[in-house]
Amino acid sequence: MHFDGSTWWMFYDGTSRGRRHVGLATSADGRSFTRHPRNPLVLDAGAVDVQRVGGVWVMLRESGTGTLWSTSPDGLCWVDRGRLFGLSGASTDRFGQVTPHLQVVDGVPSAIWFGGASVVSWNRNRIAVAYPDGAPAPAGSGCTACVSAGLSCAAACQSALGATGGACGMPGSTDGSRCCACAPEGCERCIGASADCHAACVSAGAAGGWCATPGSTDGSRCCACW
Repeated sequence: MHFDGSTWWMFYDGTSRGRRHVGLATSADGRSFTRHPRNPLVLDAGAVDVQRVGGVWVMLRESGTGTLWSTSPDGLCWVDRGRLFGLSGASTDRFGQVTPHLQVVDGVPSAIWFGGASVVSWNRNRIAVAYPDGAPAPAGSGCTACVSAGLSCAAACQSALGATGGACGMPGSTDGSRCCACAPEGCERCIGASADCHAACVSAGAAGGWCATPGSTDGSRCCACW
């Protein structure tokens, strides 16, 4: 949603028969909106975020290969710029980057926040962030002193130890051995070669699942599939 001093601009995506397209609706009072007659403005795009950067409109959109972007001088005629950045190579966004959001501070892009699709079904997404080239990650609290810039304890545990998750166990600590508390789900003894219960459920033909009975060795009770 954007307000230019006289008009509210609302960009949205809509779906019909499985395809999603981007449209625009405008309003003078922020309550009653009129769809633009040239809709759809962008074909086959969804989960978009539109921001003004200087005098240019910038649109981000999700994909299974990374974050895509387009630009426009007027918000109506858009040029597809392709992929802004690709997948990280980590498990966090192995299957795509979902619902990206461009953070603009004082007219300057400062970060892109997105959901990292850690499973193929896109229903176990993890909050991630990308910073402009050359820009340092902002200083934080918690356990940021003992993980790489921009990473969380969960990501550090997954990449370093192969754990399925983790949390900041000792906020403010700089001791890497105590800072992050890495812990498995608790269902490792009944998932076979799968990474976690979700992966085990998917391989069994279900849409997904979770560790319902941590510590159990009973395969029929360990994971709850849906």
